[in-house]
Amino acid sequence: MPRTQRVTRDLLLDTAMQIVDTEGLDALTMRRLGRQVGADPAMVYRSFATKSELVEALADRLFAQARDRRPSSGLPPAGQCRPAELEQLRLVAHGIRRALLAHPALVAAAVRRPPRQEATLRGLDAGLGVLLAAGLDPEAAAKGYQAVLFYTLGFAAIEAPFAATPDGGVQDQADTHAVLTRLPADDYPNIAATLPHLYGPDLTVQFDHGLRLLLAGLRAQLPTTEDGRERTDGCDG
Repeated sequence: MPRTQRVTRDLLLDTAMQIVDTEGLDALTMRRLGRQVGADPAMVYRSFATKSELVEALADRLFAQARDRRPSSGLPPAGQCRPAELEQLRLVAHGIRRALLAHPALVAAAVRRPPRQEATLRGLDAGLGVLLAAGLDPEAAAKGYQAVLFYTLGFAAIEAPFAATPDGGVQDQADTHAVLTRLPADDYPNIAATLPHLYGPDLTVQFDHGLRLLLAGLRAQLPTTEDGRERTDGCDG
């Protein structure tokens, strides 16, 4: 198509994201991207030396969007985490998950990328700062934040194929639950005992439950109060 607009880095990223969202990551090539914006592929290569560099920039954009996707509502109906820093980290994790699942075709590539781009590095620094501000020592903050981040990325990677379906994976979850329901209880007594709680339709509830368990573990590592008593705050619900 004839070029009718200035080809900028943002335009290339916007267009690349559209291609990935509609046709998948394999459909994204430098030649295809150039053709889509009406530019010679050489112009694309001036902004991104390789497709890998382009994909890394797309992944970084997802983590930048995570800041805008921190939920103020729509979370499972349970109490907040205390101290406030743990609740802040909970919202950060939900924001990362939502940003990733908004572009499911990019999730697998995004979760494999090391933190080298600006937004990813800023997010890492901010997340560590949250736990340091809560009172964790540097080692506990580093290990704790990585545990929360890796849990979030892994959960999103498993969810991504479901997110790409019209119903968000509800039918897949129901089909799995139906298979488990048909198992003989005598042969699988533990599955039978927990069946009402396995493979429920709301993956946000499942994600939040696991996240709260992680945050409760971090809360247990916080220093005691000034008078030596253990802290009683944590994640309600």
